[in-house]
Amino acid sequence: MNQLEDQFNLQKFLWLQDAIIYDLQYFQYHFNFIELCRETTKIFMQMGGILKTAFQDIISKCDIIERNQRNFSHVHVSLIQYILLEKNMDVAKYNGENCDHLKGTELDAYANYESTARTVLRLMWFLDYVAVLLEMLINKPNVSLGSICAEAYNIALAPHHPFAVRFAARTGMLVVGSRESLYKILFQNHEDINPTLQQCYNNFTKIKNRLWDLYKQEQLCDLP
Repeated sequence: MNQLEDQFNLQKFLWLQDAIIYDLQYFQYHFNFIELCRETTKIFMQMGGILKTAFQDIISKCDIIERNQRNFSHVHVSLIQYILLEKNMDVAKYNGENCDHLKGTELDAYANYESTARTVLRLMWFLDYVAVLLEMLINKPNVSLGSICAEAYNIALAPHHPFAVRFAARTGMLVVGSRESLYKILFQNHEDINPTLQQCYNNFTKIKNRLWDLYKQEQLCDLP
């Protein structure tokens, strides 16, 4: 990836949100969801520091979904249908380390499998964080970016992490850059900051809520 491709693109970011919401029932195109996660991650990569460290694994999670789609390309279904297919096959729970017993069986192809369902769940935690962050940027204009990042972490991600990770993440997020540095990445010379933040918050909320409704209905919220 060249330097230009590494830069966050606001227009692409907004277009991907709209494309997913248009297709919210099924997530017919895996690519749009994966690319939205990647584009969002670019914000944190450009911010650097603890934000870069905390979210660089989002890229690898997107790669897992892409790899599964490629390895099982004969399965022509939407992202949501693929997740339900994994559940019905009882492979949604596999994380690459708990499926050695499948070697030599009729499910040998899944012996080192990291499920799309489990991976999307981790990306949903990430979407939760972004949505909380956006909401606080809108509603707490006088609070520092570090405090907002730390509070968003406490709400959205800390419940999923062990104590050592929680302590390091919270401490590191308190000393991230300024709002101005974030807005320079997000908007460059764009003047309609608050309306765009509100639009993104509304879109992320719709996307994550659709997925959480599915996972609660299908009892997939606790995949290991």
